[in-house]
Amino acid sequence: MKRMLLTLVFAVAASSIAAGQEPTEKKSVSKDNAAGSGAIAQQIKDLENQWNDAALKHDAAAMDRILAADVVDTSSAGHMQGKAEDLADLKSGEPKLESSNVDNMKVRVYGNVAVVNGHFAQQGTYKGKDISGEGRFTDVFVKRQGRWQCVSTQGTTMAK
Repeated sequence: MKRMLLTLVFAVAASSIAAGQEPTEKKSVSKDNAAGSGAIAQQIKDLENQWNDAALKHDAAAMDRILAADVVDTSSAGHMQGKAEDLADLKSGEPKLESSNVDNMKVRVYGNVAVVNGHFAQQGTYKGKDISGEGRFTDVFVKRQGRWQCVSTQGTTMAK
């Protein structure tokens, strides 16, 4: 029993030490990879702008392309809903936006995952409640079957 315990402790300690070590051969980022990340970042920013336009125009087809089937949409109030609810809202005329824009987007790319942090400003209502104001958002996109789709979105309204 003691031997098994000592073996387990040694294995855990060895793996902890190994995890903290620097790889002996560092991979350098080539100019091609950096350029590729820039191109992907621009694709994601374009998708964010298309998404914003889709919300303004109640374009359910565009929204359907941008949102993944398993998307989780979290509001400032902590309410969570999925794609079906987002599309149903859009088709019913919600939100009612007079204006909306996204800017100051920072995109970080991790292989087939991209994380976007940005700023939004909007004027309008959602189910009768005023949602005018500014805020920050975080969106997570995943590349599946050759195209980028949002799998998680969260917006936080800034205090007025």
